[in-house]
Amino acid sequence: MLFDFTLNALREGFIDIASQAREAIATSRISGGIAVVYCPHTAAASP
Repeated sequence: MLFDFTLNALREGFIDIASQAREAIATSRISGGIAVVYCPHTAAASP
């Protein structure tokens, strides 16, 4: 299952996407497994 989000950063810093990730997981109705967050931009990072 794939969920796609677009984020627009007005300046450098961190953007907390935990609530969007939780919502996507809840919407998927999957009860177990691993959620992968892919960040395609080279200047971006996911903790």
